[in-house]
Amino acid sequence: MLVTEDLSLEYLYGAKALCDVSFEIASGEHVAVLGGAEAGKTSLLKAIAGLYPVSSGKIFIDGKDVTEAKIKDRDILFVYDDGGLFNRRTVRYNLVYPQKVRKVPKEEREKLALDASDEFGLRGFEEEYVFRLYETEKVRLALARTALRKAPLVMIDDVFGMLPSAQRGKLFHELFPRVAEISSSLLFATTSVTEAFSVGKRVIFMRYGNIEQIGTPEELIDDPATVNVDAYVNANRNFSEAPITHNDDGTRLNFGGYDIEILSRNYVADGVIASYVLEASDDGEPFEAISRMFDGNGFVYVNAVGTKLFAGETPPHGIKVRPRKSDLRIFSLTDEKRLTFRIL
Repeated sequence: MLVTEDLSLEYLYGAKALCDVSFEIASGEHVAVLGGAEAGKTSLLKAIAGLYPVSSGKIFIDGKDVTEAKIKDRDILFVYDDGGLFNRRTVRYNLVYPQKVRKVPKEEREKLALDASDEFGLRGFEEEYVFRLYETEKVRLALARTALRKAPLVMIDDVFGMLPSAQRGKLFHELFPRVAEISSSLLFATTSVTEAFSVGKRVIFMRYGNIEQIGTPEELIDDPATVNVDAYVNANRNFSEAPITHNDDGTRLNFGGYDIEILSRNYVADGVIASYVLEASDDGEPFEAISRMFDGNGFVYVNAVGTKLFAGETPPHGIKVRPRKSDLRIFSLTDEKRLTFRIL
């Protein structure tokens, strides 16, 4: 079990890597940490591991306060984003050495290393030096370490990010069953939505050291808390700024032909961000599709300014469209959080 309470991390030059991060992972639960570059994923994992001293807050593992504990006393199995491998040593050495440090008997550690090689597709590479391996084999080796021992907490830091996109997807789908079999609590950091939603029963979405939402994959997709979550996990949506008016009747805007009232109190900005999917409509605006791609669910039509139309079948080349009423979302222009509204 892992608990963080108001965890903050500030570098010597003043930049904040983590800002009051709080969450809890149950024993045996798999949770993904999702976000782009500079989201704070690596800083979070290294702070939990004790590699970065935290500025404030608390870290508990299995009920024990380890905020100030030494790295070796935290009993965490950590797979780094670069693999954390000994490049001038062999595959076998990289699998045996961590056990040797923990004083595992020689015969036992040799067997564990051999079994891990088999499980992660490294049989035949045992005496190969790491610097001679392909990146795919390095990822296999990094993850093979998770099979060497059982720790209360396993953390994996975007290890598949070492690979080009085509190889990344293929190797992830091959090794995902091995990751899913980890019985310890798992914190899996990644930039990939597919990986996060496959591994995590819950997902922590981070941006610039802040947690913007914690929820199931379905909650992030259908009920995003911020415009950043929506844009990151829903590739088929459009985002537009829209002006609003404040008067005695309330806060109003007209968007896509809909008269909308903002119900969130004390909203004083002069605009909002609308998130929407276009659909064909006789009373909509003309839409000229000039390019298209297939995303596995339906055709996504893209015009010159990046507007996207999601449709199950190929529509005519020139059609009229409007935002789909059923899943229109409105976000604050200031803090980018979700606003409540009603269509009049």
